[in-house]
Amino acid sequence: MSLNQVIILCLLFAAVVFIGVIIGFAVVFVKISNRKRINDSLPVETARATVKSNAPLTISFARSDLASGTFYITFETEKGDMKFGFDGRQYAAHNFKMLKNGDAGILSYQGTRYIKFVKE
Repeated sequence: MSLNQVIILCLLFAAVVFIGVIIGFAVVFVKISNRKRINDSLPVETARATVKSNAPLTISFARSDLASGTFYITFETEKGDMKFGFDGRQYAAHNFKMLKNGDAGILSYQGTRYIKFVKE
């Protein structure tokens, strides 16, 4: 195999990888856009709910602030469990760390989008 052939194969491999990454981003963008469109088309609903779980899923130890984690809060409603995900900034902005397991209140949501939770 000559040097030119090796260079061509490397370029082809790089092109395939690049196209794969672009396709991956496009698929994620379409999924996010579809989820947003579906949520936007649904009415805002309210339900009596209890905090079932309020804990981080992953935490980056490189930083000590809340902005470095992914947080999930699960609410138990009559319709079943509803799980909402938040990055650290959203988690801090909504003051979710004040919610404890077992807290009851009124949950407002739109599809899979969290709107608010008012403790009773």
